[in-house]
Amino acid sequence: MKKLAKYFALLLLLLPIFTVKGNNVTAAETDDNVTIFLHKIIFPNGEMPEDIANTGDMTGAHQDLLQEYRGLNDVTFEAYDMTAQFYALRAESATVEEAQLTLSQLADDELGTPLAAETTQEMGGTDGTAMFSLSAMDKEGRDAVYLFRESAAPDFVVEKAKNMVVVLPVYTAEDVELSTIHLYPKNEKMTHEEPPFSKTISGQADSYQFGDVVTYEIALDVPLDILDYTKFEVSDVADPGLVYQAASLKVLIEDESIMDLYHLEETDSGFTAKFTDFKAMHEFAGKEMTFRYQMQLVDVKTETNIFKNKARLVTNFEELEREVEVKTGGKRFVKVDLADDTQLLAGAKFQIRNGNKQYLSKTSVGYAWVDDAKAENLVVVESGDKGQFEINGLTFGEYTLEETVAPTGYELSTTPVIFTVSDGSYTAGDTGVLKVVNLKTPEKPVVPEPPKPTPETPRKTLPKTGETKNSSFIWLGAILIAGVAIALWQKNKKNGSERE
Repeated sequence: MKKLAKYFALLLLLLPIFTVKGNNVTAAETDDNVTIFLHKIIFPNGEMPEDIANTGDMTGAHQDLLQEYRGLNDVTFEAYDMTAQFYALRAESATVEEAQLTLSQLADDELGTPLAAETTQEMGGTDGTAMFSLSAMDKEGRDAVYLFRESAAPDFVVEKAKNMVVVLPVYTAEDVELSTIHLYPKNEKMTHEEPPFSKTISGQADSYQFGDVVTYEIALDVPLDILDYTKFEVSDVADPGLVYQAASLKVLIEDESIMDLYHLEETDSGFTAKFTDFKAMHEFAGKEMTFRYQMQLVDVKTETNIFKNKARLVTNFEELEREVEVKTGGKRFVKVDLADDTQLLAGAKFQIRNGNKQYLSKTSVGYAWVDDAKAENLVVVESGDKGQFEINGLTFGEYTLEETVAPTGYELSTTPVIFTVSDGSYTAGDTGVLKVVNLKTPEKPVVPEPPKPTPETPRKTLPKTGETKNSSFIWLGAILIAGVAIALWQKNKKNGSERE
């Protein structure tokens, strides 16, 4: 008896046991049909209230709960005619409550074929409502008995509501028969779980070049309990060097655009999509939502060569972040003398070619490769005062430097310099610097010019061994010779006069 009494007490809490008129069930004296509304209430995990007996009307504790919590749509209820089974149990001396309990515990395959099925939806501005219009009597003129079974509910519901058995007619506590009956089945949600949230790069490569356009994809599942959300924002913010491509964003569910469900804010570094129509989103609960968009890797001065962007999901339940990165590469060089690598050379100029013998060309945001050696905007790198020069923003691979102008005083190198761009080759510091050498131009030998002859230049003679030159003796000899010559001339003149 104690066990049976316990069941009765439980029924008073769980089942819509309504007051029947007298010990004998009689046919309702009102309309042939009765309208039964089911108001499905969903409670957060751990907040399920104590069981409250249904009263059949729209007043009291149940109505207060419906105002405080929300009604749950998309719950299917089936109605079964249990009139014959009920009266068979009564014929076996079961009380009304005992018969209700027995019927409520029938297995699903013992219920037979449902009379009707309805799914909860918004009615009169209230969610979670299903309406049944059923006959008040069976074909034999007996007051009808119905069982309501919850046959389907959203996945986030912990467990289905227990079967409810309604014996007509139903009366209020004031002994007023109800032609419209309100029942309040309840469910508890599972503990909230973070929705799957991921970010990837479509066709990701190991490296990228300045100017490349990168396609990103964010994927997340619309939460099953989306109706419990009051904030739902998806955003992406990138490092400098990654420029968001305006109007590239597509938000899809099952390849269909849902752009009407969010408000979009865009900047050069990313976007934010704000969702506010949670009832509209509920239509897609459990389905994958995809964000596809593009960013361009542009020429920017950097010391890392790793460019990141971060996707965020911010809600009233969680804040999730997912980060991906793209890489580019480069190489540093120093121009030095072949014979003395401590002598740094400025003014050398180079062009860059790839494995396809194409030339590196400059664009407004990065690079392109061209076949024409005389094309405009070819990239030219030049060694500075300390011999240093560099190239950055290339994909990983092998390239060549071709010298077009040699440093002053050095020969132009005709041998291409092969270099490799790899992960970290630009940021490796001094160990990653490649020396590029030049041979100094040889100095031309100086040939002396023959001396020009000087007019009336006396012939020089060398003195003999032991001979001493003395200018005074020379002059004395000259005077003596002159004196002798004069004396001879006078003597000859005198002799000539005498002969005459």
